[in-house]
Amino acid sequence: MLNNNGTFINEGIMQTTYARGIPKGTSSQKLELYLEQFMLKVLDNFSWLKTGEIVLIKAAVNSPDAYPATTHPSAVEVLAKLIKDRDGIPVLGDQSGVEYIVHSPRGIIRGSTHDCFKQTGLSKASANVIAFEEDNWDDFHLFEHPKAANWPDGFYITPWVAKADHIVSLPRISTHAQGGVTLGAKSWVGILRQDSRMEFHAQGPYNAFIEHYARGSGLHAGNKRNLDFFEMITEIQLAIADKLRGTIFTATKVQTTMGPNQYLFENYGLKLFKAHVAEPETGLLIGSTDPVAADAVAVAFLFDCYKNHTPLHKKLLQKPVTILNGQIHELGSYNVWNNQFVAHGLNLGLGNKFSAGHKLVIDDAQELSDRLIKLTA
Repeated sequence: MLNNNGTFINEGIMQTTYARGIPKGTSSQKLELYLEQFMLKVLDNFSWLKTGEIVLIKAAVNSPDAYPATTHPSAVEVLAKLIKDRDGIPVLGDQSGVEYIVHSPRGIIRGSTHDCFKQTGLSKASANVIAFEEDNWDDFHLFEHPKAANWPDGFYITPWVAKADHIVSLPRISTHAQGGVTLGAKSWVGILRQDSRMEFHAQGPYNAFIEHYARGSGLHAGNKRNLDFFEMITEIQLAIADKLRGTIFTATKVQTTMGPNQYLFENYGLKLFKAHVAEPETGLLIGSTDPVAADAVAVAFLFDCYKNHTPLHKKLLQKPVTILNGQIHELGSYNVWNNQFVAHGLNLGLGNKFSAGHKLVIDDAQELSDRLIKLTA
């Protein structure tokens, strides 16, 4: 329900985070049917959507690599059609990583998110497709918030956050060489202007690669001892919290090593260190109006896929990446609620753990259900 300020509120109603098993080999047609049913449930049958309102669909399109390195195309297509069926206006948007798009005060230096949309197949969706870097540099809005302690000067976000009446997030599930994992919280990096993107990267591991990719832009950010890489990323969600109506993962496949792209290194004509793609017998749809709870279940599923569907030699290749990073931990070696993004999301009040007033419901997942409930307890 919306209050008078347009904020989505619970009003004490029991909250539910949902998951649904998807058997391996499910046809595209049947997956779309499952997605439709699932989205209607998670998004309360779009009771919040009025005629003519804009729904920003935030996809995860960090690269031109196909799903599962990026958002599942069927999820975008089904969501866009459901919005149009209710006379809403679906807008699909993102800005790809600095490896593929460099934006500066002088404009676009090189690359195009539209090219990434095309190569991933997402540009075929029944939605207006927006590349955030195509807005003028000065049109990005400065966002400041008292809880964004790691952004003392605020950060700049795409004007599409202000233009949208509602936002729905469609992340993917993957490991990440810098962040450990990339789920819902990490996906919001895509709404930042390039200078703010450089700012948080400078506080994290492997920033030399980011500086290399940004060459020619004139953009640079230095490391500041009092800022936390993981908390900076998590705090970006404060900019969209009032308009976020749901987070939905389509995880029939997940990347359990390297990441976030299909290859850890792809430059100078070389493609090195390919991410392992796990395709379990039971995939999962995960959805919630609570972005922190959705990420917690996604972390649990990533743990499960790493443990049960990742060969030993792939795990051994992942260990040096984890050790050299110095700020992340091996999947499954910690409690899901202690993941850096999840834990800080809880601290910020962006979501809650499961309790008597917030339950986790998993359908059609058999043994997987018991393992996930145990991991998220």
